[in-house]
Amino acid sequence: MKELQQVELMCKEGLSTESQLPLDGAKGDTITFTSWLPKLLEDMQECGLDSVFRIEVSGKEIYILKEWGQITDQLVTDWLHYLATHGDKFDKANLHWSGRKLQKSISSDLWSEIEKDLDEDFSGPRVFAAIVHH
Repeated sequence: MKELQQVELMCKEGLSTESQLPLDGAKGDTITFTSWLPKLLEDMQECGLDSVFRIEVSGKEIYILKEWGQITDQLVTDWLHYLATHGDKFDKANLHWSGRKLQKSISSDLWSEIEKDLDEDFSGPRVFAAIVHH
């Protein structure tokens, strides 16, 4: 039970403040998207949240945490619909926790900018797409 609580705590936490992705042009900005992404990827994998970012399209996998240039709103919408109808309880939990982890892994200024575009869908893939497209 204690191990499960540790995993839950890791999922609730984002990257450390000094590793958070800032709003573009923030003063003293030393973290870029491409320097932030490997830390995020490692954290998502460590928590077991990365599976919801592995999108199946026409028999092949697009791992959007690595192939982020291929993200489209329609790709994410279709994937989320698929997981809602065919995913198991773990997929649904991972959608929630990955979104929360992303929220905690970016600056509050950046979150304020993208939050208004999410239409209350705070799933990991949707939040990640919003970050990429910001």
